[in-house]
Amino acid sequence: HATLRGEGPWSVARPDTRVAFEVVDPDGLPIVGFRVVVEGEPFDGRDGRLELVGLDPGRHTAFVVAEGHTAWRQPFALDDGGLLELRVSLPAR
Repeated sequence: HATLRGEGPWSVARPDTRVAFEVVDPDGLPIVGFRVVVEGEPFDGRDGRLELVGLDPGRHTAFVVAEGHTAWRQPFALDDGGLLELRVSLPAR
């Protein structure tokens, strides 16, 4: 999502937001490969870490899935310029 500001010439800028995911198993060990879906868009994480930059401020829902683990779902809200850190523990299936 981009916003046009001023009379022009216009500049295009992403929102200044970040969501940092830490995805671990029940023992606290990083999950090697996982997927996060926000607003229907998939993002792949590695070694227990993923950072999303530029999501629109407001309410969202994150879904986290990894092979052999139960999926996780959580609504969250972002303020403009905000950083949200989410630690997700995925139980084994």
